[in-house]
Amino acid sequence: MPEVRQRDGVAWVSLASDCTSFWQRWRGGSLGAGQWLNSLVAARSFSWFEAGDPEPAIGAALRLPVKGLRVAAGLA
Repeated sequence: MPEVRQRDGVAWVSLASDCTSFWQRWRGGSLGAGQWLNSLVAARSFSWFEAGDPEPAIGAALRLPVKGLRVAAGLA
């Protein structure tokens, strides 16, 4: 097993979850678009993206709009 290398203080982002959270907080008035974009810029670790293996990120990017439409239509 490889050694676990945790680094404290690293901002981690799951874009699909983060978009949903942003939408809810933005609609509630507790988070602005600029604040959210700054948090994305600060991120150094991404749940679906790795430069050496972009396929999971591409798949997630293709599924995200469909998920958003299902949520907006009340189907999810």
